[in-house]
Amino acid sequence: MSGRRASKRRQAGEGPSAPSFDNRRFVSQAAEDHHNTNVLKRRFVKERGLAGHEEIMHQRHWEAFMAKPEAGNKTLVREFYANVKFNSLDDRRALVRGATITFSSSAINHLLGAPIVDEPNDFKAFIQHPLSWETISKVICATPPDWVLNVYNEPVGILHSSLTNEAWDWLRFINARLYPSSYLSEVSKERAVLLYAILTGVPLDIGRYINGAIFKSARGGKTVSLFFPSLITALCHREGLENLPGDELIQPNTTINEENRAPPPPPPPAHRRQRRPRELGLDDRLTHVEEGLHNLQLQHQRHMVEHQRLRLEQRQCFAVLYDHFQIPPDRRPQFAPDEPDAPDNAA
Repeated sequence: MSGRRASKRRQAGEGPSAPSFDNRRFVSQAAEDHHNTNVLKRRFVKERGLAGHEEIMHQRHWEAFMAKPEAGNKTLVREFYANVKFNSLDDRRALVRGATITFSSSAINHLLGAPIVDEPNDFKAFIQHPLSWETISKVICATPPDWVLNVYNEPVGILHSSLTNEAWDWLRFINARLYPSSYLSEVSKERAVLLYAILTGVPLDIGRYINGAIFKSARGGKTVSLFFPSLITALCHREGLENLPGDELIQPNTTINEENRAPPPPPPPAHRRQRRPRELGLDDRLTHVEEGLHNLQLQHQRHMVEHQRLRLEQRQCFAVLYDHFQIPPDRRPQFAPDEPDAPDNAA
């Protein structure tokens, strides 16, 4: 009897039930629910480039890391983060739209063209010997630092206003591309150590930092932002995923220090054939001579007026002196008369 009922179900086309979630985008029902109730409500931290500081850029091979990033795919990145939280693979890979996306530290370093740091003097060994605030502040601060103190009156941070211009540039870059945060007014001990390491040449494995920050974002609540939209999109594109119609894009933030870049030199002027000056005709030359004579005449008249004014002032000055010393008029010296006017101006 039971076999007859099973046969009827098979004849009716009944089989394994289809999944209740969108298995083209999510690895499980829990991942889709997390996407809809949590991930969709979280903001993004936009990535940005850093202009200048070429010496550090070339020494660390950070040319691609410091360049202005491409636009990110917000829809794709949200699906990535929802699936990472419920990942069934490992801590280096995640399924996104049927593709396996590798986001290990080595994969990230390879994408950015950054060296993998495994030297004895790497950052892990560096942080095993904590630096004092005084040592750090001498490198990253332009003035005696304004400390952020805890309840025990111990320094736990530095106000950003104490930083050098170089450290301020790197802090904004770190907060966008390495250790994301939108909080810039204070510098925590972790970020201060990163600034110190960058400015003093301590090797840094940026892939390891970014990988750790991805997990921090994936496991965070609604108040934790979504990090690295451009980088995660690039990792997805490398595995063959493309932006689909309806996907929402996000543009990167402005490049730090871009306004201080020297403008490109202007293009050289186009070669033009020099034109020969126009030769003056007889009438033009006569007009030029007449204008010169007229200007000389005006200049002479101005000199004559100035001369007469000075002569008048001289006479007035001597008259005041004679009156002061009570010299009678018949004993006062006589001045030579003024030169007569030109014949054409005579009365």
